[in-house]
Amino acid sequence: MNAWLPGDFIRRVTNEYPQHADALLHCLCNEAVTDRTLRCLQGFPPDEIEGYVPGEQVLWHPESTYFKRNPSEKNRPIHAYPGYQAGAWYVQEAAGLLVHYLLNRLQAEGAPMGMLLDACAAPGGKTLTLLDILPEDGLLVASEPMEHRLPLLEATVARSGSDRVLLVQNPAQNWRGLPSFFDGILVDMPCSGEGMFRKHREAAKDWSLSKCTSLVTLQAEILESLYRALRPGGWMIYSTCTFGQEENTGQLLPWIRSGRLQPAQWSLPEEWGWVHASELDQRWDPQHGAWWSLPGRTQGEGFFCSVLRKPLESESEHSPAFGRPTDLHSLAEGLKKHVRLFKGGLSSVPTGFPSPHLAMAYGKKHGRYPRTGPWSLEDGCPVVDLDPTLATWYCQGQNLALGELRNGWNLMTYQGLGLGWMHREGTRVRNYFPKSLRIAR
Repeated sequence: MNAWLPGDFIRRVTNEYPQHADALLHCLCNEAVTDRTLRCLQGFPPDEIEGYVPGEQVLWHPESTYFKRNPSEKNRPIHAYPGYQAGAWYVQEAAGLLVHYLLNRLQAEGAPMGMLLDACAAPGGKTLTLLDILPEDGLLVASEPMEHRLPLLEATVARSGSDRVLLVQNPAQNWRGLPSFFDGILVDMPCSGEGMFRKHREAAKDWSLSKCTSLVTLQAEILESLYRALRPGGWMIYSTCTFGQEENTGQLLPWIRSGRLQPAQWSLPEEWGWVHASELDQRWDPQHGAWWSLPGRTQGEGFFCSVLRKPLESESEHSPAFGRPTDLHSLAEGLKKHVRLFKGGLSSVPTGFPSPHLAMAYGKKHGRYPRTGPWSLEDGCPVVDLDPTLATWYCQGQNLALGELRNGWNLMTYQGLGLGWMHREGTRVRNYFPKSLRIAR
């Protein structure tokens, strides 16, 4: 039954979670992966999303729906749909969407939200979730340590249409250099990935107890760094996609016992199926908010998360690194001495044509369009809305000789959401949809 699972993993699960081990191991090996979830970013009804058959809503995120691929389009990749390219919807794993619920509870309790950090941001799903609660005058730093993952993060953020996000490359353990800077921090920790075994069996081949031990050390370094970067009175959401106690509750218990971090005293509705951490780790206080998604119990893959606050009376080791930024430019100027800046905002690029990010901002609920400059979307730029076929051709990079195109720059949209630019000069038409995002013909 468990032949493909590492023996040490089976023994550890059996030892740590004797009351849940049989059901969990059976589910990992014998049950189908939970349907993925479509998250509607712009309020589109799920049944209007092409290529997918919607199912039930995700209980803890009412704007997301479980789905199955339409059998007739099973070989069509997700990025090949113009609705995805335009930012109408995004695909996320169901369990991780609990972060949306937790952020809304924090916001309802008056937690500060002005300056936020997504410490391990790629591919960007949780960055989008943070944007949902970011106030109009708030700023978000999306940080990713691995350079090859930054373009994927950039594409996700671009589709959101927000100009309140600064992308940076910075190892999470390096944020200690900005003491007491952030109001809130979301850290989806690098972990052993056991919660994804059912979805990605190859992850089990790379698993070992020694790797888990090294990750525990790395997580401790990151947690110490992020604690220093968090303002007194600020909040932190700690999450992983793994089951092991020492990567989850074991990391947090010393912080809670010392009083340096205080856990939220929340509960989740029983019908959601989440397992409270005290059921799996007897060291954990039943009043303290932390939960596991266990396949077979929760309609999602393996996931752990906890909500913590830094006490107001905490002493800052240093004052904030620089003055409180009020816009993305001042934030970038302040951070550039500390981290590698990657991308921020919807500004035009210096090659003489408007930014693809500016195009993607059109029609987005997060879009805050520039009021000045040569590429303002409010200067009467021609807008051409494409049907699904033409939108697909446009995303393939084809030069569409459309009668609606005027001389100069034209904004291409799909269902009212920006896709990119085309330029017409007489009879000559050129497609400026980013080459890195193009759909294969």
